[in-house]
Amino acid sequence: MTLIRSEQILFLANHLLGQLYPTNPKHVPHSILIVKLDEIGDAICALPAINELISKNPGAAVDILCKPYCNEIFKGVKGIHKILNTESQWTRKYDWVVELRGNWNTFFKSLRYWPAFRFNRGSVRLKNKGEQKHEIDTNFDIISPINAKDKGVRDWPKSIKYESAIAHFKLDHTLDEFAVIHASARKSLRRWSPENFKKISSYLWTKHAIKSVYIGVQSESEQIQEITKGQEEYTVHAAGVFSISQLAELLKQSTIFIGNESGPLQLADYINIPSLSFFGPGVPTVFYPKNVNSRVLHHVLECNPCDQINCVKETPCIDLISMAEAQTAIEEIINEIK
Repeated sequence: MTLIRSEQILFLANHLLGQLYPTNPKHVPHSILIVKLDEIGDAICALPAINELISKNPGAAVDILCKPYCNEIFKGVKGIHKILNTESQWTRKYDWVVELRGNWNTFFKSLRYWPAFRFNRGSVRLKNKGEQKHEIDTNFDIISPINAKDKGVRDWPKSIKYESAIAHFKLDHTLDEFAVIHASARKSLRRWSPENFKKISSYLWTKHAIKSVYIGVQSESEQIQEITKGQEEYTVHAAGVFSISQLAELLKQSTIFIGNESGPLQLADYINIPSLSFFGPGVPTVFYPKNVNSRVLHHVLECNPCDQINCVKETPCIDLISMAEAQTAIEEIINEIK
């Protein structure tokens, strides 16, 4: 059974389970469990809905079940009481279960610890089948039974410690105006070529005196080394240097974010940083940045979306994005923010 097919069956199971509940919750909750077993970018897209859910239920003790590498994202959310990282840590009944992204284990946990009300992703995805909304909007649709609306509030915790660390980093690398660049992605078909990023850094420096700080996890270090080699005057290799919170502070002090569809793009958009992003085989619009000073380059073909593993084209869609398109987008962004 393919991953997509399994997910569709899970959506249906969650939808059917949802039919056993009333349309709206009848009582104010004393305890809430949010389930968000997802990647970093998806977790960041859930923050607006999670913050709104908490603000509407100030008296509730809110726990969240997420993947361990998302802990830092949710530690900064005011109102979250406890962070769980495995389904085995879910050992009690909650008044509400908010399933923003679960799995079969969390489905059966809901049966075992039957909540008074359960919000589920499955019903929303089936309702919007063929017209999938932006991920931020999907999360708000899931909690729509409590009339939650996206007020556009984006709150990332302020930290003097991280501000100081980034100030030292900028001093050490003589950074004034700089771009934060993420040149990788989990799947190769979502990566614009390293040679193109190398040209982008050269263009930013020669045209605008903007240096490039290349970020990523440690395993992306070799790729970043390939890009920055010979460009040490105006690029900084920073793979594995920053935590998520440190990266947020670095982004706040940057001029622009440039990168592929990935978690760092969602973080940049969440804290309202102008961005240029390159999209390949993913579903159009679902993870596009919402910042008005953002530009998305995406050649949507008839085969899009695909499994993001096996390309049926001679030239993958992300490689159809030209350097001329990227330079034009950069000029548009810089003209708007100056």
